[in-house]
Amino acid sequence: MPNYAFPTCQIQISIESNQLNTCDVDHFVPLSTQFNSTHDLDLNGVWNLVLCCQDCNRGETNGKFARLPDEHLIQRLYKRNEYLIESNHPLKETIIMRTGKNQHQRANFLNTMYGFAKSLSRARWQPEFEYDIGF
Repeated sequence: MPNYAFPTCQIQISIESNQLNTCDVDHFVPLSTQFNSTHDLDLNGVWNLVLCCQDCNRGETNGKFARLPDEHLIQRLYKRNEYLIESNHPLKETIIMRTGKNQHQRANFLNTMYGFAKSLSRARWQPEFEYDIGF
């Protein structure tokens, strides 16, 4: 099974509860962005949710918290979503319905959402270490 860990350190994470390395589910575009919009941005949608280690999400030294990931990481989210669509994952239709029927529409959707969040906050986040393992 592929590792769906995302723009983080890429350490081994677990989806099992109560483990030392149990992952967090994080919002790529921070959930706080919704509070500044009059529209439903569907930030709890699978298109925006990623798995990451607890240190990258909420660690004291380099935790993401409510910061927006650095702009180059939007490409990793796009690649992850496309992977789920191309692999006929059960979440395929959910992602397509929310983000667009073709790759161009989906890329535009992510860029628009990122641009909106970026216009609201200057706080950015980038992982301390970054490895390319597919996404």
